[in-house]
Amino acid sequence: MPTVTVSSLSAVRVAALRSALEQAGYRLTPQRYWIAEIFEGLAQGEHLSAIDLQRHLSDRQTPLSKSTIYRSLESLCHAAWLRCITLDRKQRCYELNREGTHYHLTCLHCQAVIEFLDDRVIHLSEGIADRYGFQLLNCQLLIMGICAACRY
Repeated sequence: MPTVTVSSLSAVRVAALRSALEQAGYRLTPQRYWIAEIFEGLAQGEHLSAIDLQRHLSDRQTPLSKSTIYRSLESLCHAAWLRCITLDRKQRCYELNREGTHYHLTCLHCQAVIEFLDDRVIHLSEGIADRYGFQLLNCQLLIMGICAACRY
């Protein structure tokens, strides 16, 4: 389970979180704040499943029910504060929606995840969206395979 640095959100981040939630039709509740705070404390490139998140919340003496966690994750994704990704075909993971688009390579044997940047992906996505009359809001690319360490 990824390590989380516990730190309170700055006033600027709380205002940004409140604004993002309100624009998506939600309000900032203590539960959403606690969850956002945990994701803000993750190192870049770290992902949490809902189960991992529930353990972190329990460790911090702020246990929440599974349904509250899932509803809060959904609202934070709708507000574009978090991104929902599926890295191993089994469970959804969530990550902080940081500036800059990145993509994922995941090994189906050892579950190693590599994040990478490549401007060609977003340019290709914009062209495809434009061709079909879509407004591009998000682009996710997940490449699944077997890493070099597991192949040999």
